[in-house]
Amino acid sequence: MKVIKKYISAFVMMSALAMGFTSCSDDDFTETIFPDQSEELDPNSATYKFDKWLKQTYLDVYNLDFRYKMQDVGTDMNYNLVPATYQNAQDLALLAKHLWFDVYNDVVGPNFLK
Repeated sequence: MKVIKKYISAFVMMSALAMGFTSCSDDDFTETIFPDQSEELDPNSATYKFDKWLKQTYLDVYNLDFRYKMQDVGTDMNYNLVPATYQNAQDLALLAKHLWFDVYNDVVGPNFLK
């Protein structure tokens, strides 16, 4: 029984090695497999000023995407969710900047959160 188990495990290992060496041999690699997600801000949008401020304050400086518009992709469809109001999103973004990011910049320096 030990001999059969030894041959089976050797066969499985050799098969795995053979498939590992030949499975990706002719793939052409590119820079990325993900589509370009760069969204340009719409100057005609009612939230353009706030979106521009968020981009300059959070995305450009800390590489943090402050999402305040409801996206149903990451939500649980078993619950009824209500998006935040525009004014609440502005208040929260300003509070997070002053109470979190500016405090860390003053205490430990600007490169700590980058």
